[in-house]
Amino acid sequence: MKGYYSIANRWSGGVFTIILNSFRRFLAAHATEGASSIAYYALFSVFPLLVFLVAVATSFIADEAVMAFIFDFIEQTLPLSFQDL
Repeated sequence: MKGYYSIANRWSGGVFTIILNSFRRFLAAHATEGASSIAYYALFSVFPLLVFLVAVATSFIADEAVMAFIFDFIEQTLPLSFQDL
């Protein structure tokens, strides 16, 4: 098996070694756990960011029609209750 790998690696110009080393380093660095934790924290940071943006926007936007449009958009985009999921 190692002989076939060496032949294929020489034929590809070392691409197989690069891919194999990348995969080994990916596993050694526990990159899947890091990616999942980043996704988890990013998901839970979206709602506070949205609340902050709405609070800031309400201080700058004085027109009631624009505010109603923004709130309607938020209601249509985000689920408001568990049944909407």
